Amino acid sequence: MKNILIFSFIVFITLSFWSCNKCRYLDCIFSDYCAQFRIVSKANGNDLIFGINSIYDKNKIKFFSLNGNDTTFFQHSPVPRYLNSDRDSILKVYYNSEPKGLTFIKFNNVDVDTLTITYLTKNTECCGNVTTISKFLYNNTNEIGSNDEVRELKK
Repeated sequence: MKNILIFSFIVFITLSFWSCNKCRYLDCIFSDYCAQFRIVSKANGNDLIFGINSIYDKNKIKFFSLNGNDTTFFQHSPVPRYLNSDRDSILKVYYNSEPKGLTFIKFNNVDVDTLTITYLTKNTECCGNVTTISKFLYNNTNEIGSNDEVRELKK
């Protein structure tokens, strides 16, 4: 009888603890260093990567950063076109770390643009510190905000 009471007490305490933990079902993403870009003509809005007006080969575009003599390349892939969307030229870039300084987009051997990335780190109640990309500065002039799921680069 004493063992049943002890067991019941342990189960009660355990259930009480878990029922008060509001973070127990939360899957934390500790860092989000991904970005999605749509690259269009500044003059007419034509897609420059996909479609009949494309002038760049998506397989030859390189995203990278430099740190002294070290070059870090960032993987990218096209994101499938969604139904009822005009975003048919989305490139998703996987920044695998926080690049220091400028990052570069090499479209071909003569056309290279720059991105300066700003990060935001928030201390969350359930997940601790979470770092995300807050904004981009494109070619040191055009700020591209973080509220856009797909950031549009106008060339």
